[in-house]
Amino acid sequence: MYYKIETHCHTFESSACGRVPAEQLVELYLEAGYAGLVITDHFSADNSERLAARDGRPTDFAGQCDNLFQGYQAAKDFAQGRLIILMGMELRFNANRNDYLVYGFDKPNLLKHSDLFHWGIERFSAYARKRGLLVVQAHPFRDGMTITAPASIDMLEVHNGHPRQASRNEIAARWAEMHGLPGSSGSDFHRQGDQGGGGVLLPEKPRNSDHFVTMMKEGPLLVKGDN
Repeated sequence: MYYKIETHCHTFESSACGRVPAEQLVELYLEAGYAGLVITDHFSADNSERLAARDGRPTDFAGQCDNLFQGYQAAKDFAQGRLIILMGMELRFNANRNDYLVYGFDKPNLLKHSDLFHWGIERFSAYARKRGLLVVQAHPFRDGMTITAPASIDMLEVHNGHPRQASRNEIAARWAEMHGLPGSSGSDFHRQGDQGGGGVLLPEKPRNSDHFVTMMKEGPLLVKGDN
C-alpha cells in the first residue's frame, strides 16, 4: 500500500499568493484522497513585504518566521489527525527568483539565521546537508528561473502541477535524468481546483518531517495530476 502526500502547497495565512485558508485546504485534500500535506508556504523578503502590505504583518525576521508557521499550525490544528500535516517552506534568496522547497527544518534553528535570505543556494546547501535537510528546486524551468548547480540540490521538481504557470516539466525531467538527480512532484496549490495536481506516493505514512525526508531520499513514486 502507498500513501499519497502533497509536497508543495500554500495557505492564505502564510503566503501572500495563497487564496485558500488552511482549514479549507485540509478539507479539499481529504476529499481528494491524500494521506498528508507538507505545507510549503513562501519564505522570502518579497513574501514578507506583500503580507505587510496585505494586512500589516511584521517584517523583522522573527516576525517572518512566525508568519511562516501560521498556515502550518492552522492546518495541523484543524486536521486533528485526520490528515498528516508536516512543515516545509518554499525558500527564495535575494540573489534571484529561484525557489527551493526545504523539508526537515525547525523554527528554533531557523530563528538563528536572520541573514538567511542573503546566503544563496551554495551556502544554504552546505548548511542543509550538515543538518540533514532536504532541498528540492521547485519548477526549475519556469520563466525567470536560473540554472542551479546540481551539486547544490538534492532533488528536482520534475512535475509541478500549477495550472496557471508554464513550468516546462518535460525539460525539468530531462535535466534531472541528465544529472542523476531524483525527481519530485507537487501540485503547487494556491487556490481551489489546484488540489490533486501532483504529489508523491510513499510506502509508509510519514511519522514526522525526518521520516518524510528519509523516504523522499529513498526515491518516491510520483503523482502527476491533470493540471
